[in-house]
Amino acid sequence: MPSTRPPSVGIDAVRALYRASAAVADHHDQAMIDSLHVSTALDEYLVAEAEARHVVFVTGNPGDGKTHLIRKMQSRFPDGVQVCLDANERPDDALVAMVDAALADKSGLIIAINEGILLDLSRAARARAWCESACRLTPNRR
Repeated sequence: MPSTRPPSVGIDAVRALYRASAAVADHHDQAMIDSLHVSTALDEYLVAEAEARHVVFVTGNPGDGKTHLIRKMQSRFPDGVQVCLDANERPDDALVAMVDAALADKSGLIIAINEGILLDLSRAARARAWCESACRLTPNRR
């Protein structure tokens, strides 16, 4: 005999994830992010880097969870640490200026950036000292 119980919130959440607009962290409220999050050592690393007021590029492919991770940890960042949840929305010169400013005033900056956009940014910031350090993990792709 089939169950007549209403679906649980968990089932509804899983169904929502399969809808295109609900599959990305931009469309999740904090409760959804909290319920989906799986803690890893990266969480503490990101918070420690924010506390040290470093500039961090959280990079990967679309859908890898960059925005999710930052939104989950953001409440633990010290005041004044800037966050850019989607570097795709900003021109290279604006991103370069954000990094330059965060380094100059030691405020800290956490940027979610797709790998391709980071490579484009490395070309735009080639003359900056921070560029070599930020892009050293992908030397063959510059």
